[in-house]
Amino acid sequence: MEAVESGRAINPSQPDARRLVLVFQSQQTARTLARIQDAVRERFPDADDVRIVSVVDLRSVPRMFRGMAKSALKQAYESAAKHLPDGWTPADYIVILPDWKGEFFRAFGVKDANEEAAVVVIDQQGVALGSQQGADLGEFILPLLDEA
Repeated sequence: MEAVESGRAINPSQPDARRLVLVFQSQQTARTLARIQDAVRERFPDADDVRIVSVVDLRSVPRMFRGMAKSALKQAYESAAKHLPDGWTPADYIVILPDWKGEFFRAFGVKDANEEAAVVVIDQQGVALGSQQGADLGEFILPLLDEA
């Protein structure tokens, strides 16, 4: 699947970074991503070391409204890009993956992320190191990233 704006291809079985963190979210749980970004980037500032991918659940968006949803995702990308530290390339640090059909959600066993976001941590070989849904996802992720 292809990320919004950057066009970055996301293939969990062949990550383009040493570790991959998939954050499954909906509009209601989007704030979780910011907390995960803060926790991970404090310890792992290099995107080639840890790539964080926001997998956005868009299954409920009717086809006739997809253009508006795409526009909203583009605006989210541009807004986030303005807040990156100097020298950080947006395409490396802002990876928004629209999941229109729920393919990623099904592949990783995430039913929905409307009430609680979910994460999956993947190593460079494409092996899932762990997954969790709920609160304190940053605390769950960091030990997995340290071990990988």
